[in-house]
Amino acid sequence: MSRESTHTFGARSRKGMVLFWAALFVFSLLLQYGSAIAPKPVLANGTTSASLDQWANLATKWQNGNLNQSNSAWHEGDSVPFRALISVDTSASSHTIDIQYNSTQSGKHAYDYLTSYDRTVSPDPTSGTSVSPSSFTTLTIPPAPDLASSACSTFKGAQVAGVMTLFGGTITGITYPNPPLSCEGSANKVTMEITFTTTKADLVLAWGGHIGSQADWGAGNSAGAISGSPYHQRILSLDGVTIGNQDRSMKANVIIPPNPGSLAITKTVVGAPAGYSAVFPVSVDCNQGAYTTDTTIAYPSPGSVTIPNITPGLACTVTEGTLPAAPSGYIWGTPTYSNNGAAIVAGSTVTVGVTNTLNVAPAPHLTLAKSAAEANYSAAGDVIHYSYLLTNSGNVTLSAPYTVSDDKTTVACPSTPATLAPLASVTCTATYTVTQADVDAGSVTNVATGHAQYGETTVGSNQDTVTVPGIQGPAIHIVKTANPTSLPYGGGSVTYTYDVTNAGNVTLSHVVVGDNKCSPVSYVSGDANDDQLLQVGETWHYTCTTTITATTTNTAT
Repeated sequence: MSRESTHTFGARSRKGMVLFWAALFVFSLLLQYGSAIAPKPVLANGTTSASLDQWANLATKWQNGNLNQSNSAWHEGDSVPFRALISVDTSASSHTIDIQYNSTQSGKHAYDYLTSYDRTVSPDPTSGTSVSPSSFTTLTIPPAPDLASSACSTFKGAQVAGVMTLFGGTITGITYPNPPLSCEGSANKVTMEITFTTTKADLVLAWGGHIGSQADWGAGNSAGAISGSPYHQRILSLDGVTIGNQDRSMKANVIIPPNPGSLAITKTVVGAPAGYSAVFPVSVDCNQGAYTTDTTIAYPSPGSVTIPNITPGLACTVTEGTLPAAPSGYIWGTPTYSNNGAAIVAGSTVTVGVTNTLNVAPAPHLTLAKSAAEANYSAAGDVIHYSYLLTNSGNVTLSAPYTVSDDKTTVACPSTPATLAPLASVTCTATYTVTQADVDAGSVTNVATGHAQYGETTVGSNQDTVTVPGIQGPAIHIVKTANPTSLPYGGGSVTYTYDVTNAGNVTLSHVVVGDNKCSPVSYVSGDANDDQLLQVGETWHYTCTTTITATTTNTAT
């Protein structure tokens, strides 16, 4: 027995030695290669851990699980508070935590970006922990790279600025490792890595998850359009340690369906003439294309239009289209808007006012009234004095220089006043010296036009004509002499001389001398300029020779 027992012991001893050396070999392999082939532990050495909570706003408590209709009710566009309860090895100089959120699900937008934890409600992230709520740091959350304009053309909103908050440590950096290349995708996930330092073993990191809204993405594209539990966030790792089962979601029935609002647009017209009516086109653009429509407003009745069923939160801008033709004599001013761009409120009507002003159209006009001081003239060299009254007969102020163009003379106008208000006047003057041609014509008629400035535009007046009559006094004087003045008995030859003088004030033409006893009477001299016109004061000389036999009396005309 003892030998068998001893044998058996020896066999077992040899087997045990083999197992010992095999175990020692495996252990040496693990020491050499274990870090490369072994999976990451869920929790490392009992000093590194993280747990994810989200805020149940109906239950008003931090929920270490999913949100459902019994504990929460959130609107699109709200920010759901999250917190990570963190424990770290304080011997490390720096730490990192990676969190992740589902930005899309089935092509719809779920948690589209991160915000401050207290954007919508303000729970205490340190509640139920030993971490002090008074010792914290923040760091601004960088813009989500998948929402950048180069990666996203369908996001019509603007990312709300926010911060990550760390209680018990200092945040030193925030990055997005390997972000999606576009905001559109069937199931996009965005990872954020936060680095921090601390001297404390226990910390709380807090942030908010923004629920994608119709106001930003358009109807049918937001979180409310996703079924199931699409609103996921999770902790991936802490200091390189994979954190297991720290994924939190929110049921679709937690989202409160949007209660639509309305937009009323009112029309006011200032300065319209009595009885004015027209139809005005308007366009509405909410959040740069998330919702658009065109409509019209009949003025003055009803003077407004209401557009129903607009998603709350959309900021709607009203733009007026081409205005109807202004009434005669009016022009449109620039339209003004009140409350334009206001956000639509659920269950309410937001009113935007559009005011148009009808201004009297600028009508620069200048009137010229011309007059002569003299009622008539009678001789060359007489002077006629003219006055030109320029009156601003328009509805805008005119300005110097003032000028008058006259076809007979040069007109002098004053340089003051510098401006001419409506109905104000300025007087210009001129003189004209009568010529013999004017006396011969029997009147002087001249035409004048005035000018003034309206900005860079020259405003011309009406043409005004003044006629000053001339007093014509045609007269002719003839002096007749005979040579010789006496003849011997029986008669002889006699030469008559006729001096014909223009004794009136007008030029004479077709001057002919006739004698009832002598013919022909012939022109000799006197037409100084050889124009066959007997000028005023000019004398022409004629002669006629005849034979007489007795005392003769004859008459010349």
